[in-house]
Amino acid sequence: MKFDYAVIGAGASGMSTAVILAKHGYSVALIEAAHTVGPLLRGFERKGIYYDTGFHYTGGLKKGGVLDIFFRYLGIMEHIEPIPFDPEGFDLIRFFAPDGDFLFPYGYGRIRDRLLKAFPKERAAVDAYLGAVKESFQSRPYLNLEKEFSPLQELRSVHGPSLKDVLDRLSPDAALKRILSAHCYLHGAAPGDVTFTQHAVVVGSYYESVHGLRGGGARLVHAFEKTLFDHGVTVFCGRRVSGIDLSFQGKPESVRLADGEHISCRACIVSLHPRQMLELLPSKRFRPSYVRRLEGLDETFSAFILYGKSRSLNQRLNGKNIFSFFSPAENGFLEKGPLHRRPLFISSAVPKKGASTEPGFIAICPATLGQVGAWLHSRPGRRPEGYRAFKARVMEMLKDRVRESCPEISGDIEIVEGATPLTLRDFSRSPAGSLYGVKHRVGQYNPVSLTRIDGLYLAGQAVVAPGVLGAVISAFLACGSILGHDRLRKELNACL
Repeated sequence: MKFDYAVIGAGASGMSTAVILAKHGYSVALIEAAHTVGPLLRGFERKGIYYDTGFHYTGGLKKGGVLDIFFRYLGIMEHIEPIPFDPEGFDLIRFFAPDGDFLFPYGYGRIRDRLLKAFPKERAAVDAYLGAVKESFQSRPYLNLEKEFSPLQELRSVHGPSLKDVLDRLSPDAALKRILSAHCYLHGAAPGDVTFTQHAVVVGSYYESVHGLRGGGARLVHAFEKTLFDHGVTVFCGRRVSGIDLSFQGKPESVRLADGEHISCRACIVSLHPRQMLELLPSKRFRPSYVRRLEGLDETFSAFILYGKSRSLNQRLNGKNIFSFFSPAENGFLEKGPLHRRPLFISSAVPKKGASTEPGFIAICPATLGQVGAWLHSRPGRRPEGYRAFKARVMEMLKDRVRESCPEISGDIEIVEGATPLTLRDFSRSPAGSLYGVKHRVGQYNPVSLTRIDGLYLAGQAVVAPGVLGAVISAFLACGSILGHDRLRKELNACL
């Protein structure tokens, strides 16, 4: 069977791309190496508790919000139930210091009032920061559908001052700057690495509204599955792609699978890690400078992750998360050094109805792939005893760190499951086991949707930003290059 388009990778960007093209009458093949679509979004269940792995919360899901509009266009909103987080405080930012808690609300007015209450002498800095975030967020054409589209818009995000530069210019207050940069955790780049513009793209939607989903990321995947089926997308799961075959004219003509089958197509959208895209095509098809650029892309940090449960988990953790930092004056994004000095992100996990009376939690601590370097050549299910012993020690240390930094989770804590950078490398297929894939940082030119190969397009978080919103926007950018951006944005506007 021949398809108009083949989409490689069935994460949020790949599934969105497939739906958009199918909505316009094209035949689409969606190809995924895992045995299900949305493998990183699905999460998993252990001991009666559902743990999210790729979706904890998101911005932009309020009525008329940017993600609400995208999901309505894709036909997803009717199949999901957004759950609003507490507007008075969706994230608790905590320092190991007296009076070290700051409850971060959403809504620009609430944020401003809360910051001024904590930092009454920093009115000018707070107003300048919030105004700049709002302006930067609204300057992006797929975040603001009234903004004129420019194909060079995404390239501009690598220029300009870093978030650290802007904050240092606005205020000398270390605690204020740490609070305003705490959400760098959501995109995996330290304040000195990320441009202010790119930071605003990520946090801007959270400053407007914050929601979780009933059923978590698994429910989102089910909604995608429904809309993929409704639009006639042909899904190939458990099928690893080994190459993209080009015609004599140099355009994609088929996708070659590892089992030898070919899926014929006239164009292809790749939503994998950019370095994996290079492996699917002869390197001579790209300029050496482009190959070097993709091979040299900096990665976000990796992580040690503890999936736990505790009878004494305080209800205060429902509808909010905790960012725990060692000190407001210290680099809050340490990936190395003593584990107790590294930051910690803690999120609740809800028991499945009738399955457990003990609520669960997820604790994420930055790490690097090098910290499990002795076992890089091992594979899941075949890890040596040395690795298993190391992982057990780290999980115990994380448990102590959670107990020490989070009184909301006190008493008996049970380790249900754990993950290391090796886990992330093998299950997310990210070469460095990074938490958010490719980093968006100052001066780094990440790939854009268009490539030099006619009929080959890129999508995924590396193009725009991490998270579901960044992945979905990348799908619209890729499809806009095919269908026309003005046409696609006009259709999105009709969903308002």
